[in-house]
Amino acid sequence: MNILQNFIPKKKLSQNFLIDKNILKKISSSASIQNDDIILEIGPGLGHLTTELLTYKFHKLIIIEKDKDLIEILQKKFTSPNILLIHDDFLKLDLSFLKKIISTKKIKIISNIPYNISTPILVKLLRNHKLFSQITLTIQEELANRICAKDVDKNKGSISIFTKLFSADQKILFNISNKSFFPIPKVTSSVIQLTCKDHIELPVDIVPLFETFMKSIFSKRRKKITSCLKGLYDKTAIKEACEASQINMNKRPEELSYDLFIKLFNFLHIN
Repeated sequence: MNILQNFIPKKKLSQNFLIDKNILKKISSSASIQNDDIILEIGPGLGHLTTELLTYKFHKLIIIEKDKDLIEILQKKFTSPNILLIHDDFLKLDLSFLKKIISTKKIKIISNIPYNISTPILVKLLRNHKLFSQITLTIQEELANRICAKDVDKNKGSISIFTKLFSADQKILFNISNKSFFPIPKVTSSVIQLTCKDHIELPVDIVPLFETFMKSIFSKRRKKITSCLKGLYDKTAIKEACEASQINMNKRPEELSYDLFIKLFNFLHIN
């Protein structure tokens, strides 16, 4: 605990370090790490999860940390030649460099990410889904419930549909008590795991439009789907799209499946 006593977590960077060894072991084992795996850890903090990952054999571990003070600690703590430490802001970092590191093997993400930027980090990972095979993240429970929401689920939002576009499988592995962290956050956490798709159902260049489409619909989530689309398209187009997609026009967004949203979007923008 000495390192914890000597380092003051920065609230503005949402630094709450997961320190429960049993939970750290559980996260690491859930990723099914293989000898030839390339692992990417975002925001390692003081390296508690990193230390646990090092109990496994893998090909390479890439660590990205924004905090200069933490990087200095990590550089002293981890000197293995198969660890690449990068001092940078993940959200600003061009991930194309990863293509030079990987060959045929895709990267596994295993990270406890800062809660204040969890959604932007997830979105960036999903947009670069071809680089990754699996994403294992510790995030706030409320967000985990939205990301892994079922087809008919009150927790469902635009992030649920966006995640399904890039991920073939989404699951909450387990929840974590706030007492497993230092300092103790006010919220409960969850570990989620996503299996990335090789190919998505939409053309890549139209994905930003789909993202805007979904955000617009779920901004009026308690209204009927026709009301959600009103103002974006004319009445005739909405009626024709719903009929072609076999969507009950009295349904609300949370009652529509991922497949129906894809059909609706395709009819309105591609067909």
